[in-house]
Amino acid sequence: MKERVTISLTEEILNYVDHYKGQKGGSRSAVIETLLREAQQNASEEELSAQAQAFFAEPPSADEEAERSDWLAMSRETQRLALGL
Repeated sequence: MKERVTISLTEEILNYVDHYKGQKGGSRSAVIETLLREAQQNASEEELSAQAQAFFAEPPSADEEAERSDWLAMSRETQRLALGL
């Protein structure tokens, strides 16, 4: 069940909501809910992006470098065996 709320909007924002409503159809409430969902998703994507950037900004540890080297060696060996070399 949805909660009912009252909000105050500037005329500029209300005009935007009405314009969006005219393009997409639906009620003002549906438009505002859609825009808020999009803003929430964008914020989540930005947070995930910031976390990924922070993770990859750190140089790999010695253990990570060793693991990467092991995976590369296994990949080369698998390719070599698949080609019958």
